[in-house]
Amino acid sequence: MSNIRPFTGSEEDVSLISENWDKIFTTWPIQRDRLARILRHRTGSHVIHLFGFCILYVEDGKGRLACVGVLPEERRKGIGRLLVEEAQKLASSKLVTGSQVIYEVNSVFPRFWPGVPKEFTGAIEFFSHLGFSVSKDPTARDLYRDISTEVANPELLDRVSKLPLTFSPWSPNLYEECMAKQRANFHNNQPWIDCYEAIAARNLHHEVMVTFNAAGEQVGWTLMCSPSSILCDNFAFLPLCPASDKTGLIACVGIDKDARGQGIGQAMLVAAMKNMKASL
Repeated sequence: MSNIRPFTGSEEDVSLISENWDKIFTTWPIQRDRLARILRHRTGSHVIHLFGFCILYVEDGKGRLACVGVLPEERRKGIGRLLVEEAQKLASSKLVTGSQVIYEVNSVFPRFWPGVPKEFTGAIEFFSHLGFSVSKDPTARDLYRDISTEVANPELLDRVSKLPLTFSPWSPNLYEECMAKQRANFHNNQPWIDCYEAIAARNLHHEVMVTFNAAGEQVGWTLMCSPSSILCDNFAFLPLCPASDKTGLIACVGIDKDARGQGIGQAMLVAAMKNMKASL
């Protein structure tokens, strides 16, 4: 068990995880280059073993156990438990003295699964033995929709068309108001804010849809990324969707706290999907 060590980001380490991944998660394939980019994300604190790995990301005091995998023939030997423990130790060693990390079994950015897939029948028991408990909060899900024919049903399209809203892709002149409101509304979610900053830094503002109220104020925002977007690289399983490498991404859907409960979110998603469909 002493062979557990930190992931270095080397090609050798990427290959080891990639080869084991293909044997462990046979129904969830990830192309090697995509996996390499995800593993090398700056917030990673992964550990590896000849027979498995633990993929962990830590930011702002929250550790996200994205994935723990052990070869089928090597399970029930304590390797999984030790992988998690060593990953947590590695994460703690990177923190300022006295800081603590709250650990959850999920992933956000980068994204594998939003939680524990139902098909992993022994996972809940495994993590329970490590001291984790099942959350009572609403379960997150990643959803897919084919927009090649229609973006929404006629009833929804009619309803949102009557709202006093306008929509426009983001632009540099909208940056200051947008980012000020991102920080005000989502200050406890730095990865969310980082996504908008990354889009702006690369002058890809058109990959964000902005919603305005009747007074011209920004009240809603969503990413609407093309399949080739830099942000799509953070999502491990996008190519597994029915559209394969033509799958885009809608994420970080946010409404200003003073404008919620008015149907703005649905209207904005319709506008974003129409925009994405036009570029197909």
